[in-house]
Amino acid sequence: MTHRGDGIRRWGKPPVANGEHGSAFILGLVIATVLLVGSAAFVGMAGTHSHASTARVRGHALQAALEGASAITLARVREALAGGSTPPAFLRGQLQSGPAAGAWWSAVVRRHAVRTDLWKASIAAALHRTTPALLASAPPYAELENDPDLGVEGTATSSQLEIPPPESYQVHEVIFQVIPPVPPKPAAFRGALSSYYGFTNIKNATIDGNDHKLDGALNPAGDTYAISVTDGNVTFKGGAGQLGGNGEPLAHVIDEARVEDDYDGEFPTTPWQALDMTEADFLARSTRFDTLAEWNAFVDALPEVEVDGERRKQMPPNQFLYLTFQYGGSQIFSGIDWGNSAHILVWHHENPSINSDRKAPKGDAWARNIHLGQLNRPFRGIAILDQWQHVNGQSHVYGGFICLSGVGPQDGLQAMHLTYSSEGIGVALAQAGGVEVAASAPRVVSYRESVDSAEVRLALGAIGADHRESPPPSSTDWVAPGSAGGGGQ
Repeated sequence: MTHRGDGIRRWGKPPVANGEHGSAFILGLVIATVLLVGSAAFVGMAGTHSHASTARVRGHALQAALEGASAITLARVREALAGGSTPPAFLRGQLQSGPAAGAWWSAVVRRHAVRTDLWKASIAAALHRTTPALLASAPPYAELENDPDLGVEGTATSSQLEIPPPESYQVHEVIFQVIPPVPPKPAAFRGALSSYYGFTNIKNATIDGNDHKLDGALNPAGDTYAISVTDGNVTFKGGAGQLGGNGEPLAHVIDEARVEDDYDGEFPTTPWQALDMTEADFLARSTRFDTLAEWNAFVDALPEVEVDGERRKQMPPNQFLYLTFQYGGSQIFSGIDWGNSAHILVWHHENPSINSDRKAPKGDAWARNIHLGQLNRPFRGIAILDQWQHVNGQSHVYGGFICLSGVGPQDGLQAMHLTYSSEGIGVALAQAGGVEVAASAPRVVSYRESVDSAEVRLALGAIGADHRESPPPSSTDWVAPGSAGGGGQ
């Protein structure tokens, strides 16, 4: 279908069935392009020059251009993610061969602000009454993160590339999924909360070892204990407190499904052992704070954001933070909004005089009233701490928690929530910890044709096709690659 921006909205089925990989989708696009080249050649050989035949050929050419642009865009996103870089926000190119040779295409790439495995490509392709000469210097595509015509600063504009207004164009949007690279879970995470020593007087705490994906869905194959300890007991204080694990629901119960109190394997004594890293890699990848003053200065310099009517300091995405000082006072992490990305937070002070006669942790970093995350805005990822007087204030850790205290048993799990997520642990290792694994192939979830959106207008403007002055507002559901985004994951 060729059109001039009629604004018709129509959802279509994915070019491949759900569950197939993007590699099959790209192969299908190549096959479709080859078939279209053949159909165009057949029309020419038959000597058919009617207006209807010409329209069909141009329609096929536009469709071929869109399919080729989709294949390039999805491959470019996957390539960037696999290499640990941010995918481009804009792409533009000129087809060099096939039924649409000389046609320009462009793509605007966005990722979902909540489901960060979902991406959207708004793609436009245009044909001209007189096909522009191929630009010898034009690459198959070019990244356009800096283009004034697209509302950002810098390089070549569509006018400088001498793209004339098109005779016809076609647009569509593709929603596709790229599963975040998730390294395997380190062995130290035997429970939602893992420790050498036990925990006494658990009060008003909710600890769930049943595995949760980042979107909240359960993953029974990854279920584990609520609490795993090597030496010591786990006890409640009073009638409050709930534990769940290994398929058993949250309940005021301590049993073998929910609590492992006799782990006889080797427990890590350092944070790098806990993360299956070398000490050199751990130190190179983390941001280190050797004094409380350094930490406070870092937090004070963070921008503020309003969350549920409160002003909070906004932590940048995917932080790997290593605190080494011993005393943290009270509420050291209070007032921080950790956003939607995954982090690694380590607060560990090594005291060689502790447990000198046994292979056990020697951590003695200590604070009162640890407030880490909020019930509806959790800290996502990995938390490794030593000692505390209380973890409370409706703290919520969504991922995995390791205690490296050299003194036991620990006390003071009060009014806190801990939700085990092997995916959250893996994503934190990949995105904050720099652990490299291969990205999945893009899987097309859905697409729609003839859609009008702010991103489509940008794509049209990049090929000289947009003639409307007031683009619709951008959706807050979709943000530029590398943006912190909004919402809960």
